[in-house]
Amino acid sequence: MGDDDTPMAIDTRRMEPADPRDSPRRRWRASLAAVAPGLAALLHYDWSSARYDLIAGFTVGLVAVPSALAMGELAGVPVQFGLYATLLPLAAYGLLATSRQHIIGPDAALSALTAATLAPLATVDGAVDPALYAVLAAGLAIAMGGLLVLAGVLHLGFVGDFFGKPVLLGYINGVAVIVIFGQLEKLLGITVDANDFVPMVEETVGDLGDLNGSTVLLSLGLLAIAVAVRRFIPGFPASIAVLVAALGVATLFDVGDWDIATVGDVEGGLPQIGIPDVTLSQLTELLLPACAFGLIAFADTAATVRTFAQRHHYEVDANRELTALGTANLLSGLTSAFPVSSSNSRSAVNDATGARTQASALVAAVVVGLFLLFLMPLIEPLPKAALGVVIVIAASGLIDVRSIWSLRHIRSAEVGLAVAAFAGVLVFGVLGGIAIAIALSIGVFLHRAARPHDAVLGHVHDLDGYHDIAREEGAASIPGLLVYRFDAPPFFVNAEYLRRRVLDLVEAADDLDWVVVNAEAWMFVDATAIDMLSELQSELAGRKVTLAFARLKGRQRDIFSQTGLTAQVGADHFFPTVRTAVTAYEARR
Repeated sequence: MGDDDTPMAIDTRRMEPADPRDSPRRRWRASLAAVAPGLAALLHYDWSSARYDLIAGFTVGLVAVPSALAMGELAGVPVQFGLYATLLPLAAYGLLATSRQHIIGPDAALSALTAATLAPLATVDGAVDPALYAVLAAGLAIAMGGLLVLAGVLHLGFVGDFFGKPVLLGYINGVAVIVIFGQLEKLLGITVDANDFVPMVEETVGDLGDLNGSTVLLSLGLLAIAVAVRRFIPGFPASIAVLVAALGVATLFDVGDWDIATVGDVEGGLPQIGIPDVTLSQLTELLLPACAFGLIAFADTAATVRTFAQRHHYEVDANRELTALGTANLLSGLTSAFPVSSSNSRSAVNDATGARTQASALVAAVVVGLFLLFLMPLIEPLPKAALGVVIVIAASGLIDVRSIWSLRHIRSAEVGLAVAAFAGVLVFGVLGGIAIAIALSIGVFLHRAARPHDAVLGHVHDLDGYHDIAREEGAASIPGLLVYRFDAPPFFVNAEYLRRRVLDLVEAADDLDWVVVNAEAWMFVDATAIDMLSELQSELAGRKVTLAFARLKGRQRDIFSQTGLTAQVGADHFFPTVRTAVTAYEARR
């Protein structure tokens, strides 16, 4: 072929279609999804999910109304504030969160915490000032919200993992018991001024002679209805049944003639948005409890959203959840409400009724808004005993003795931790319980870091690898060789413990020539550990025992080399596996 017949070279790269991932529209969607995942999902909504989200959202909204009213009562504010704490916070969470089924709002634990925290701060001349109390409640929500948003921006979502399960179980069970005892005054028709558990029990027992028989009968009837609904109609919310039954009684009879306390006058309409009149000194005083509230609320939220994500096979972002929960609390404070958290009961209802996207949360918020606008007068004759029953129902769902007892299968100390956290809440109060729970969590972490599991390894005939001789039947050590595994990174907390353990094992052995340290768990080492290992090598050398390492990771090998420890131990005493270390030992005997 001549030049004219030669095919023309074509730059195929210029003919490739543009990658749609590089389009401005896709980049905008990705940016929006990073900031407001729920809003991004709604803008590209799959309308096949609409029927499910509408049903779920409407159901959650109906369930949220009696629960929110009760939580407002529990938090120590007018009952409509519970609806304020549901309306905009729930809508904001739905727009910003990554979870598709999770519902937030006022919950029993945080509402009880709010009352226990603010009552002493709002006490003036021996009595609680309602106006000051309301301002502090809103300020607490704003402080908590601001801290959560900041934590989300700083990508501190991992903090939610700091509460271990035993401590969290004990804490939540303790709060549930306090909440239930705190409702006895409504159920019995008595007045109890104490907020702490022990004085509350003493005062309740002392006032049993003054209980109101009519209130007791009504409370028992409503409790029976709740139990019956849960037993025979498990899919129907017991709180709605209690609310309807109590309103029916109030409509048919004049409960005032029986000295049964009622909700009384309540304000309808949507909440006003504004900054609460909280001073800088008051806000500073609220920061510590706000930190504790935020940690507990996010720990609960993180556990719940992970559960739903695993069940429905999608991913959640802990940092986005922090931001969403924080924004919800900011709006709660700006609407004169109080701190909000994860609502496990309403989330369960949302999931059980088929919610597929965050749209269900927005539908639920609309239902609550419509109730505030048009139906608030209906609850004025509602007996307060009904709210007490709703709170008891919610709090009883938090009690989980079986899970605490099952911890014994892991280790008996886990049960002890749960019981200690439980007792701490009851004896020292809710805030004291928070401090104890956090201290226990940190203490457990430090103890396990300082005294990690370790093992002497031996070989088992016809079984690959080297195994703990204390657990594996038939595992035997090789004469003259100690293979030791330390199941944690060595650092200043446990370095001396590691040195002492190795020396004790060496002293207990006969005619020892080599110590091989299996370092597979050593994800990092610090300066204290390096100094300790250098000292250990010198001590072993003085006893004519060779120190060697197996399975040491590359970054730690670099640190050993740069600090001179490799030269001190000997470069030929580092091995990729325990097997190669044992082979080298046997070859040099």
